Amino acid sequence: MSEEFFHGYALLIGVGESAYKPLSLPVTVKDTQAIYTALIDPELYAYSENKIRVLNNEEATRDNILEGLKWLKEQAEADSKATIFIYYSGHGYLNIADDQYYLLPHDVDPLDIPSSALGAKSFIEALRKIIAEKLLVVIDSCHAAGMATSKDATDILSADKAVSEKFKGLNAVPLEPSLLKKFMQSKGRVVLTSSRGEQKSWIRLDQKLSIYTHHFLEALHGASNKPGDTEVRVSNLIQHLGQAVPQSVMEHYKQEQTPIADMTNAEDFVIAKLRGRKIPGNDPNDIQVWRYLHTFTGHTGAVNALIITPDGQKLISASDDQTIKVWSLTTMQLLQDFSKGLTSVTQLLITPDGKFIVSGSAGGTIKIWQLETGELVHTFSGVHENSITALAISPDSRTLVTAAMDKKIKIWDFQTKQLIQTLSATNSYIKAMVISPDGNRLITGSKGETIEYWELETGKTLNTLLNAHTSSVNAILVRPENQELITASSDQTIKIWNWKTRELKYTLDAGQTPVLSIAISQDGSILISGSEGGTAKLWDLETRELIYFLGGVHYSRINSVAISPDAQIGVTGSKAGNVKIWRKDKRLKNF
Repeated sequence: MSEEFFHGYALLIGVGESAYKPLSLPVTVKDTQAIYTALIDPELYAYSENKIRVLNNEEATRDNILEGLKWLKEQAEADSKATIFIYYSGHGYLNIADDQYYLLPHDVDPLDIPSSALGAKSFIEALRKIIAEKLLVVIDSCHAAGMATSKDATDILSADKAVSEKFKGLNAVPLEPSLLKKFMQSKGRVVLTSSRGEQKSWIRLDQKLSIYTHHFLEALHGASNKPGDTEVRVSNLIQHLGQAVPQSVMEHYKQEQTPIADMTNAEDFVIAKLRGRKIPGNDPNDIQVWRYLHTFTGHTGAVNALIITPDGQKLISASDDQTIKVWSLTTMQLLQDFSKGLTSVTQLLITPDGKFIVSGSAGGTIKIWQLETGELVHTFSGVHENSITALAISPDSRTLVTAAMDKKIKIWDFQTKQLIQTLSATNSYIKAMVISPDGNRLITGSKGETIEYWELETGKTLNTLLNAHTSSVNAILVRPENQELITASSDQTIKIWNWKTRELKYTLDAGQTPVLSIAISQDGSILISGSEGGTAKLWDLETRELIYFLGGVHYSRINSVAISPDAQIGVTGSKAGNVKIWRKDKRLKNF
């Protein structure tokens, strides 16, 4: 263990759950836990566990924070070589009436902020009593999003008129360096704050950490160090945070967040050792970053279906605007526009060989197109009485199945275009279906919460899973190599089943809005889902973990999603007609 960190002491404060629930900030606890895990790891920074105090949730009271600062004062008095590290993540407000700044602890009384909050004067006075030549204070005190119900304090508290009235005189702003002048007069003091002025401190899209803490951990691990460096100094932290935080916030939120650093009277002291191991949870193999790449705006109606060709070069989109469009995923240009005789296009599929696309319309018509030339090859006119709700094709491209709101399922010979047989859905119409990898069974999901297995050759119902979901089954696909069936529902869940035994293996998602669409990468490793709330998620199907969360990327519901065969490109299509392209970025740096 290095001398610096044998003498290292830390106080980590994550207010998290507030006694007054609307002020809760769950992400702050994730921040302090991530920093604590890194600090005590002997292969990372090697702080002693008994030299770190963590105050999270109900432990982050005003008295406990002051007691923690007093404990640091005592450690510094007993150890002349002490390096002191203080990290605060929570709310901070400026009281306009008395021009005083307050940090809000767990036990704050929203009706009496001056008496129950931790005033900046008290906080700074406690800091001044810590006599150490190496003292780093990090304050992340003005969070945007991540609260119990809303981004803005006036919105959060509006339901409580008395509290709302009290908060009218408070501004949620960062702790300004000017308030710390007295503290900074002593040697060895460094203060880092996450933002300035009226800026907010933003949270990662996957809600795992604040963006500031994410990049702080990167910096601790040497993100701005040169090859061969063995130590992380305060200047390394400042350099990386100053570059990475503004870039990430602008890229993901189109907002400004500029960290502030003040080390006027301090030397550039060491805060961590570089020991060659990656930060837990921050390995690029563990965290994927998906960046916005492009928006296709050619549709004037809802985008109902998306397909990426097997070679990964083209995207096909179908819309209520009565068109099917083919786009280049390399040049981002429109290549073809199919509109001959179309009404609103509700469904779309591509044959396994990538040569033909099949479309279904609101008028009950099925059309087959040659993809390369755009030629209309065949039309099944009026084969259903109502809108086409689902399409499926067998792995050998010999059998096409169509379903519609008329509760009919029709099985066709794709080569001869002849109808083989017609089946009737049991209770309600079919919303999604897929043919099993062996080509023998049809698996359907209905608006009536049911999953059914059919024998394709005879049309017999083999099995019925009643109440497989508690609401409409909106999407269904298979993962052949794992014998898995994946279903998505308006009950806000994604469920994964053994498609042969029909046993539920696990529930992948329990979100807040109906899941409308799913797609899977060619190797079966990555799943993308789109919801009614305009949110898309990417999942690792091996670990069953959320890889990345694209929150509110559309202002209307996401009707359709697609993912490239190599799992490098994701696509989302909205009710408003926009198609957005997302690219997997292997770089951990810059979030």
